[in-house]
Amino acid sequence: MILVCFVAFSCSFQAKKTIPERNLGGEQRENTLLEKSAEGKYEIPSDTLFSIKEDNYLGQYYMFVISADGNAVLTPTEFGGYGKAKVPQNVPVKTRLTQENLVEIIKTIEDVNFFSLRGKYQSGDVECPTRENDGIGQTFTIRIGGKEKRVFWENCFKDGEKFPKQLLKIQAKIEEFVDTN
Repeated sequence: MILVCFVAFSCSFQAKKTIPERNLGGEQRENTLLEKSAEGKYEIPSDTLFSIKEDNYLGQYYMFVISADGNAVLTPTEFGGYGKAKVPQNVPVKTRLTQENLVEIIKTIEDVNFFSLRGKYQSGDVECPTRENDGIGQTFTIRIGGKEKRVFWENCFKDGEKFPKQLLKIQAKIEEFVDTN
């Protein structure tokens, strides 16, 4: 299971400024999840929480936590596969991300319109016609700037690829900065 969390430790009571951005589709729109300080630097909203819980039904479950100060902790929590676990269970592995890394992840969340996704994508749904066995389940939970959304994904594939692709883009952005394998 992988759990990724951003928790802001500082508060800013300035008025929120919106910044014109381009999303992945190329159209310009206002950035509403990130704030800019008087110095022009992005600030992560104080209520920010981002989590991905991953259950690999025949393998390793993980919890992955990232806080707004950049501390990242990956903890293998349970092994559900055959044989023995390849890593010690409940022993955290720590690393650190920069504030710029966190800003890029949050921009990706906004660019893929995460808050417009359905709450569930599961094998057997109309949008998930391909049945995959022995797969994984993921729950993405994101709270930023007063918005909160949870999306559950389980073995949902369309045309041979994980669907919806927005979830892949968020996960790929995180993996640019942290090796979760």
